[in-house]
Amino acid sequence: MPPGAFRHEAMPYRGAEQFVGLAASFLERAVQEREPALVLVDEPKQAQLRDALGPAGTSVTYRDVRVVGRNPAHIIPVWRSFVDDHAGHGALWGIGEPLWPERSASEIAECHQHEALLNLALADAATLTLACPVDVGVLAPATVSATVRCHPDVRTAGATQAPA
Repeated sequence: MPPGAFRHEAMPYRGAEQFVGLAASFLERAVQEREPALVLVDEPKQAQLRDALGPAGTSVTYRDVRVVGRNPAHIIPVWRSFVDDHAGHGALWGIGEPLWPERSASEIAECHQHEALLNLALADAATLTLACPVDVGVLAPATVSATVRCHPDVRTAGATQAPA
């Protein structure tokens, strides 16, 4: 991906500890540089990530994805607003996890459409890097595979690569 282009990365993980490690590592620069960051995950993950980032993590804003993303179609406007509200600021960081095990088959399909549409809807968000956690320990393998394919890149332990 060229510099100054929207980055949209799948972030596969297994369990809470790995989620926190990957998410905290991803947000490290945002926290150090006090750059805007938005995290859309459920409340338990928010609490774990807040603990991991500590008092330095005040530049991170949290929203409960199970509320704002109950309907997956409502998530893109949240990201668009975040980008627009911070226009001209420089680097922007986001974590969004729209999939969870209790989602119905139709909701999962909608989440896949949402992930694919993000690549178009935020193509002009040149300063945004968005990581999308995918819990490979609780989601069906077909769901994980389809989700990862919606992302131009995959982040694992701080490195990124194209999906397999």
